[in-house]
Amino acid sequence: MQTGTTRRSCRTFGISIWRVPGLLFFLAALVLLSNPALSQDWTGQVQCQLNLQTQDYALQEVQTWTVSGPPYLDSGIQVYPVKWASQSRGVTQRRLGINSLAGQWVGNVAPMETKLIIAVRPSDQRLTIRRWTLPLQAPGAITGAKQTTSAGGPPNQTALTLAAYEWPLPIIEDSPTNTNVVGNGTSNVAGNLMPLHTPDGVLANCQWHFVKGTQQNTGGNNIAPGATGRTVTTPIAGINGNLPTMNTPPATAGGGTSPTTTISNPPVVTQPVAGAPTTTVTSLPPGSNTLPKTDAPTIETGGQLPARCNSISSFGINGHSTHFTQGTTVNLGAGVQVLSVNALSQQHLFTQIFVTENAPPGNHLLTVTTGDEVVSLDNDFTVTQPCEPTRTVSIQSGVTPASAVQGMQNMTVKIGTPSADIGEFREYVGAYFIAGVTKADFGPGITVSSLTLTSQSSATAVLSIAPDAPAGTRTISLHTASQIATASFEVISPKKAELVLPPYPARCNMVSDLPLDGHDTHFAPGTTVSVGRDVQVLGVSVVNAQRLIAQIFISEKAAVGNHTVTVTTGDEVVSDDKNFTVTEPCEPTRTVTIQNGLTPASAVQGMQNMTVKIGTPSAGTGEFREYVGAYFLAGVTKADFGPGITVTSLTVTSQTSATAVINIAAGAAPGARTISLTTANQVANASFEVVAGNK
Repeated sequence: MQTGTTRRSCRTFGISIWRVPGLLFFLAALVLLSNPALSQDWTGQVQCQLNLQTQDYALQEVQTWTVSGPPYLDSGIQVYPVKWASQSRGVTQRRLGINSLAGQWVGNVAPMETKLIIAVRPSDQRLTIRRWTLPLQAPGAITGAKQTTSAGGPPNQTALTLAAYEWPLPIIEDSPTNTNVVGNGTSNVAGNLMPLHTPDGVLANCQWHFVKGTQQNTGGNNIAPGATGRTVTTPIAGINGNLPTMNTPPATAGGGTSPTTTISNPPVVTQPVAGAPTTTVTSLPPGSNTLPKTDAPTIETGGQLPARCNSISSFGINGHSTHFTQGTTVNLGAGVQVLSVNALSQQHLFTQIFVTENAPPGNHLLTVTTGDEVVSLDNDFTVTQPCEPTRTVSIQSGVTPASAVQGMQNMTVKIGTPSADIGEFREYVGAYFIAGVTKADFGPGITVSSLTLTSQSSATAVLSIAPDAPAGTRTISLHTASQIATASFEVISPKKAELVLPPYPARCNMVSDLPLDGHDTHFAPGTTVSVGRDVQVLGVSVVNAQRLIAQIFISEKAAVGNHTVTVTTGDEVVSDDKNFTVTEPCEPTRTVTIQNGLTPASAVQGMQNMTVKIGTPSAGTGEFREYVGAYFLAGVTKADFGPGITVTSLTVTSQTSATAVINIAAGAAPGARTISLTTANQVANASFEVVAGNK
């Protein structure tokens, strides 16, 4: 018989004790064999049955796990979709001091989705079948009624609605070449997974049958071949497919689902249950349905918890009279880093830890703190040696970008998903990268200034590469406990960047597009261009790392002769001092008409802060030399409305329109006038009238 222990418990009044060495399973390292016979899909089922009958508690429950389809990849791991279902019924009657509790219930969990891994474990080449996800729970799947009675008080009857919890799977292992896996074993069901139960854990009897490919199994069960959703077509031998009948189930009115449900002939406890503790429990407070506890808080973990240094571990802590919350903290002393604490209830929490290489061997004091409540346990958690051996995995998606030039600073790289087919964490499935544990090492000459985990399998790092960092390809690594995830990265020696500019004569008083090419340059958004005094750079458009176009305005004042053109991209500066030349005479002035004119086209003497819209100039009467585009250019176009009118602002709203804010002096000459907008060698004209004001 194969037995599985995924939760352990012992009986101590008011304390539920369990441990979860298998709750988070082997880290993503289960690999499929290369044997062609194992390239087919698995089908099968696990069924576990519990029939518990004690003096004060009875429960019958069946839980099943059935492969429901073909495998698929989940975070790089091949998993099988599985349906989990449960049926149960139960009754309890027991006394706690001078108080008593009676209850009855029925449970029915419709099939819920979960996942299994069916693969060969690399460490010992054993075929294993184990759960890939955390245990499921089905809120509200258990309904019934309960009655609490305090000494001297009337019975308090209430409806009962509880969650149903998935049990641990039994340990299922076999030969790596076996394609017809049949067996039986047990699942250790903790008391807190059973409705209204005392803390004792019990063993559920389990049977399983899994078949790979299309074949007849030796137990006579036919496995439907081929299609999605195939399942075992007959129940596993020895397990009744129906819910077992209770020996003496109490009746419930209305199915036990209404708040007004009453218990028919509720069991009455007139004497304490044999062996029950003699702890005195006071009467229920008014309006309370909860039996108060007066014991001092204590904690248990379910027995010895050995953990090797340089490993990640997870375990549960159960308490008696504790008040765990999401703010509860756990401490295990020097060298043990607590990664997370999850309070599942006031008496039940789960913690994940990292035992470092420097953790002192031997017992560590376990302390759980919830506000002013501090509870300790000094003999359960032990750090052992030697440390967990290092396992190496590959980062499948590598590093992006995969190279950097010597001297680059504050460079962000993305680190992708590591493969799961090379190594595994011992007793741990989850993130390959863990906040607070994972450390990045990019080798000599590269400083990692920050590492941010973006998911369980990806991260971003900010790097600075020293100018003298060794050039060439190197292996970078991310260390997470005993796992080292590696990828390739290259440091490149920078080539000398050069600016390529053929002879470029440009007349003064013109706008021009200046194309600039580079060799081994890194032009990027933010690159700047300078062409010397009195040459205005209107804009820079980066085409790629080796090409950009600068739009420039050479004013009438620009010095004739060579100008130095300089392009700056961060620390990269390239220049040319021989090929850009300003020539004269300046570009002659060309006159165009503003076709849509001005709106409004007139103003009264003395008007202030008047906004005028200036429309589209025609393109048929004049053009810029070597320039097609806007007639109006921000920073270049100047407006002149003539004597007596001040232009306080001019805003270019598009290549062919603008708005001006003007003030008309009271003494401005009345009558029509020509206004002008000058852009380099272009003058755009329109008519405007000053109207005499009333005297």
